[in-house]
Amino acid sequence: GTVIAGEIGHPTSRRNYNALGNPINRAAYVMSQATCNQILMTDRVEAEIRREQAILNVPLPFDYQPAGELQLKGNQHFTPVFAVSAGS
Repeated sequence: GTVIAGEIGHPTSRRNYNALGNPINRAAYVMSQATCNQILMTDRVEAEIRREQAILNVPLPFDYQPAGELQLKGNQHFTPVFAVSAGS
């Protein structure tokens, strides 16, 4: 999806960096569902990691395992999520 990111505010006073869009909202929701010290990623992120790893042909510095499914806002289907852990 589309993400709009950039600085918001007055050029000579207070400025904030902000990112808006459905991917940001999805990431925030997935993050909110993680337990303490847990990192979750969606199946789309996992697919991109597999694609990049196939191209680079290097070991990942972390492991990940299926961690269930979440129903994301605005989507009637469930999205698989993966829990990230320290690499071996």
